[in-house]
Formats: sequence, structure tokens, C-alpha cells
Amino acid sequence: MAFIGVLFALDEEQTAALRATDRAARPTFIRDELEDVFWYDRKEDMAELDMAWNAMHRLLTNGKLEFGNDCAPLSGMIMGGEALYGDREGEDAYIITWKSPELVREIAAAADAVTITDFREKYFALDPEEYNLTPYQEDFEYTWTYFRRSLPFWRHAAAEGKAVLFTADR
Repeated sequence: MAFIGVLFALDEEQTAALRATDRAARPTFIRDELEDVFWYDRKEDMAELDMAWNAMHRLLTNGKLEFGNDCAPLSGMIMGGEALYGDREGEDAYIITWKSPELVREIAAAADAVTITDFREKYFALDPEEYNLTPYQEDFEYTWTYFRRSLPFWRHAAAEGKAVLFTADR
């Protein structure tokens, strides 16, 4: 699954507009209505995860790439929270999950406590069959780097009382 992941901190107006959008049109809404605003005017409200989100999600949950992992609050960071797209048949080209401002605060607090030692241990315990890749040092470093780069974003979103949207597309 070679999707590129991005986090967006949404205000109430943006959340309402997204929720008012028909489910099937949500990927288009994000591309057409949100991405340009964030890329050009609100960089502080965005965090790129590249393809590291896949391993990040696995390391912060039960090792599987699935919705609804109950390893709160860190399971909320990527595919946790409310699935707005991608969890139904025919929605395999895009993933959209939404995290409430309350969950964002919990994630921000918990993420700061994650150590490189714990992260490494979980990474190298990944099942290669499940992960579709045999864990190796460079991939671990890539994943850890993107995880650490996302922490200021989470702190910012929590301090601003914003919701967070995770998106991944091909």
C-alpha cells in the first residue's frame, strides 16, 4: 500500500464543510477545497508523513493496518478516530479519518512520551508478512523521523483546539 499521508488541523468551519460533503465526494473536496489553503497559507496546520504513516500506525496500535485498533490514545494518530472514507468496499484509493479536538489533545500528550527505544522494539517486532516488508534499519529511521517531525504539529493543533484530519491517497 504505497499511499502518501498528510495530517491537517481543521477549524470548526472546515470540519463542518467536510462533514456536509457527500461521502463519495470527500476525497475531491479535500483535494479541491483544503489542500491549496494548507500548502500555501497554513503550513503550520499541516504535517506530511509521506509513506511513513503505514509503519507509524502499526507501531502505535496492534501491528495491523486496520481501522478501529483500540490502543488509545495513540491509535488515533493515523487511522483512528472517525473513518470518513476508506473503510468501505470501493473506497480503496483514499483514506480519510477525523480526530476530535479532545482526541487531538490526548494524542499530543501521549505522543511526546514515545521513546525511540519503544518505537524501535515495536518496529523490529513487525510481522514481515503483515507489513509486506522485512523491517530494516533505514525504514525504521525514516519512520521515526516522520513521527518526530509530526509532534510539533500535534502540539500546535492541540493548543489551538483544532480537529485533525488524516488523509492518504495514491
